[in-house]
Amino acid sequence: MEIFLVRHGIAEEPEVAQREGRGDEDRRLTSEGQDKTAAVAKRFAVKINNVDRIVHSSLRRARETAEIFARYFPEAELQEISGLAPYDSPEAFCQWLEKEGEERLMVVGHEPFLGNLLGLMITGRPLSFVAFRKAGIAGVEWQGKGRSQLCWLLPPKWLL
Repeated sequence: MEIFLVRHGIAEEPEVAQREGRGDEDRRLTSEGQDKTAAVAKRFAVKINNVDRIVHSSLRRARETAEIFARYFPEAELQEISGLAPYDSPEAFCQWLEKEGEERLMVVGHEPFLGNLLGLMITGRPLSFVAFRKAGIAGVEWQGKGRSQLCWLLPPKWLL
């Protein structure tokens, strides 16, 4: 299975949401975040011809990022799932992955979760060895926890 790990785009600062009476879970993408994410998604879609499903966390910034990518992969099922928040368990997500059958899955989430997940997939240990930039993407050939292969890691500047 091919898995594309995507960090959400540039979001408003926590203080901005707080001033407006919203919590961290309701922080939205900034205008710049929307524009850069759309540009990354458009360029990514030129390289990758299909995605079967796009899953995202319940946090607004991840949902908005997933929705932008879904515009470029209209055949993909878009789904919110639990277990993708910043401090959720990558172990639990790998167990979820074992049950899935998509050929190409996009996972839109957050740091430090994505870095820890990538570490677990590659080395078998949930320790990050990369820095996911906002709207950055990693391509992984999933073969199981500790047996998967990092195929590439693209910061957004490589797709803009």
